Amino acid sequence: MPLFMSLQTAVAGRCEGAFAEGQSGDQLRPAAPYDVSVIVPTYNRPGQVQECLEALAAQSLSRNRFEVIVIDDGGVTPLEPVIAPFVDRLNVRLVVQANAGPARARNVGAGIARGSLLVFTDDDCLPEADWLGALLDAFRRWPDRAIGGSTVNALSDNICSTASQLLIDYLNEHHASGANGGSAAPFFTSCNLAVSAVLFQELGGFDESFRLAAGEDREFCDRWQAQGYRLQRAPRAVVRHAHALSITTFLRQHTNYGCGAFQFQCARARHGRPGLRAESPSFYVRLLMYPIRASHRRSAPRLIALLLISQFANAFGFVSERRRSSRQPDLRRHAAPRENGPVRTTVENSRTVRRLAGTGTPWLRALYLRDLLRELLVREMKLRYERSLLGVLWAIINPLAQLVVFVFVFQHLLRLRTPNYGLFVFCGILAWNWTREALLQSTGAITGNRELIRQPRFPIGLLPVVALTTPLIDLLISLPLLMLLAIFTGDGLTSAILFLPVVIAAQFLLLQGLGYLLAAAQVTFRDTGHLLGVILMLGFYLTPVFYSVEDAPSGLRAVMAFNPMAQIITAYRVVIVRGLSPDLRILFALAGAGVLLSWAGWRVFTRASHHFAEEL
Repeated sequence: MPLFMSLQTAVAGRCEGAFAEGQSGDQLRPAAPYDVSVIVPTYNRPGQVQECLEALAAQSLSRNRFEVIVIDDGGVTPLEPVIAPFVDRLNVRLVVQANAGPARARNVGAGIARGSLLVFTDDDCLPEADWLGALLDAFRRWPDRAIGGSTVNALSDNICSTASQLLIDYLNEHHASGANGGSAAPFFTSCNLAVSAVLFQELGGFDESFRLAAGEDREFCDRWQAQGYRLQRAPRAVVRHAHALSITTFLRQHTNYGCGAFQFQCARARHGRPGLRAESPSFYVRLLMYPIRASHRRSAPRLIALLLISQFANAFGFVSERRRSSRQPDLRRHAAPRENGPVRTTVENSRTVRRLAGTGTPWLRALYLRDLLRELLVREMKLRYERSLLGVLWAIINPLAQLVVFVFVFQHLLRLRTPNYGLFVFCGILAWNWTREALLQSTGAITGNRELIRQPRFPIGLLPVVALTTPLIDLLISLPLLMLLAIFTGDGLTSAILFLPVVIAAQFLLLQGLGYLLAAAQVTFRDTGHLLGVILMLGFYLTPVFYSVEDAPSGLRAVMAFNPMAQIITAYRVVIVRGLSPDLRILFALAGAGVLLSWAGWRVFTRASHHFAEEL
């Protein structure tokens, strides 16, 4: 058996078109002389390849029953000196290809493999001695299933590697428990995956459009299950993953995962399958609490922070890849076919608005209004962060920048003695930013949407709600960071956090009533926006955003008693900073005032709405 093969020469004829449509595994593969073919893609990591081969040479399975195929994905460092010492210990071959990504590398290896079972692992993985034996036993029992072994972190002293493996463990547990409710299909990572060689080729192998080591295994398992096959875990088949990560490579890894997630959605659309639903908030809460449950209490704060960072990096990668793809016209073929043509950028042409033009039961109309509200919110978020490199991350960066300024000025320069001032002022910043943005956007909700106002039967009452809800989304994006700050710098979170939705609801009702009044007033009195800017500037200093009520002069405290935002911000701080229950009498009084104000604002708005089209 030859040791070294080149993809451009001997291998090319056997691999090219290995997964072409209409060719079965039996046509491409001679009689299998091995039980197992181990396929190891690599790129510029000779040291890891050597350690991986050492672990494979120590397998309890007889060396005559398996082969090892190393695929060099266009690396600069030649691997011949690394492979040569293992010739007498393993049935090993080396294939060199031009750089095309790990998915292509695995397909090439599968195309020349001579084993009935294909086993995939990575160059930085160290299989246990009975790894292949355990996978082979599982394959004999379930020959038509994809087998996934157990992966453990081999670098327990590397906090970034530990966090990355914890995320995978959490996803495995989440899928195994059925808690995903069908929102995402379970999958096995490609570092410990075994499948029938014949079924692998019939399925078409890995999707080679995935050029990064991110998402191709998830897509393969998704396609595998769509064909009616099942996944089977083999807990005894253990590999130790020795992927050393720094904070930089950790961020890059999870950004790539976000890119892969977007490509996965595109792949599902190409195959005519619907996109996956976003995970519920409880999914992320359980994720952040997972390090504590997984017995990492000592390093839990750092692990929780890294898991949170990983989700932001993932979201950034997803948005970046979507933006990059949208700039390539040929990527339209990735989109799922739509009944009514391509997506419009204006809401008046959307399917929802056309349905609203008809009549229906109140329940159906409520569903239509819900759909329209969602479309309007998506449009506003896209317009807000259009052509922005960081996208929704600005919802966190802006209040963080304000936090740094306030802490520097009031704690370090003016020596304000408020305990835990960073967390204290961050609560005020988030609550006030929502108020300011909601009122400013509500003021222009009608005058800034002339084309929608002129549409027949358009429910214009939704526009102030959209203006109010868009900055609320920014607040919700920043809340995990606020809670982490409470965990790291304060006394942690208590059961009082359950009152936080009540505080948010009370603030929402108050802002909704004011939003309707301001939107109606701006149509006939165009100075409303300018006047509001002055009022908000004064209100910022008369509201305890960066100071406490106790620090204010006695005369100002009397004014604050009638300032609803002072009570709202105080309630945020009681719940998050002090970990206590808020004063429910004040909170429900504010909510009741919000209901009355919303009703009054809605009445004024609907009466004035008959003249909006004329005024505009």
